[in-house]
Amino acid sequence: MAPFRSSQSRGERTAQPIRRRLALGFLAVALLPVTLLGIGLYHQAWEDARREVWEKHRLLAQNLATPIKLYLDNHRQKLGMLAASLREGMPAHAAMEGALEEGEGFDILALVGPDGAVRSLVSRTDQLLEDPPRSLAGDPAMRRTDTTDGVAVSGVRRGPISGKPALVMAVPVETPDAGPGAVLLAELDRSVIERLRRTIRFGERGHSAIVDQNGRVVAHPNPDWRRQMKDISHWPVVHKMLEGKTGVAEFYSPFIDARMIAGYAAVPDYGWGIMVPQPRSEVAHQVWALLLPQLPLVLAGLALGVVLALLLSRWITRPIHQLA
Repeated sequence: MAPFRSSQSRGERTAQPIRRRLALGFLAVALLPVTLLGIGLYHQAWEDARREVWEKHRLLAQNLATPIKLYLDNHRQKLGMLAASLREGMPAHAAMEGALEEGEGFDILALVGPDGAVRSLVSRTDQLLEDPPRSLAGDPAMRRTDTTDGVAVSGVRRGPISGKPALVMAVPVETPDAGPGAVLLAELDRSVIERLRRTIRFGERGHSAIVDQNGRVVAHPNPDWRRQMKDISHWPVVHKMLEGKTGVAEFYSPFIDARMIAGYAAVPDYGWGIMVPQPRSEVAHQVWALLLPQLPLVLAGLALGVVLALLLSRWITRPIHQLA
């Protein structure tokens, strides 16, 4: 009987590796399509998320561009109408006070003579009236009116009168007091644009930002960047905005210290840019929120595949074991 037991033991040892190999083969056959399907679902979920970012963020950026353009257009028109009133002989100081009282927007209105001296000045801040500004001869606003037809609009810069970050508008005007070559100059408040920007809020750290035609920050959730008029023109997404493009881009934000996905758009006629960024991690969270509900089904399928692989390997190797 001993030789027979030895032969049976050798048969069992022969069948065991075959059973393991068959089980592993069946598991590989089961796991391969599930893995490929999982990878496909993950990429499809990311594409859907990017498409949602494209539609939602791009539309938000475009919708924000409209009121900003209207705000700038409205004040250009107001300044042009005020210049027309001065040309018709209306007293400069009274006309400018009336324009300042009509509504928010203009912080300072000044009539500057051709020599750069301020002939008349009205301001929402009384302190400016007590401290007469320096001569504005050679100021960019004065030079720009020589080559601009109508009202010239600067990017964000230090106001020539207040010295604070502002948007400067200027239009040439001829009045009885100032004579030819005079300029009607206005400093436009940025707080209205900042309030418009704050209406765009979503997610935990999603926000919006607005830059001028030079890539300097006009409105941004970081108050230091607004005060410094931070130049972010070197950001690739800002390059695209300043080129007048609309779309979605991914970039690194030092403000959030994270990779961002942003929809962006340009403000027509002004060369400004608006972007609506959201951390990539938040988009990834949305992707996993879609995939995780499917995980129990995937695990159940894998468990069933393991059980079937073991049963099939045992069923196939049983005759081999009996023959051995």
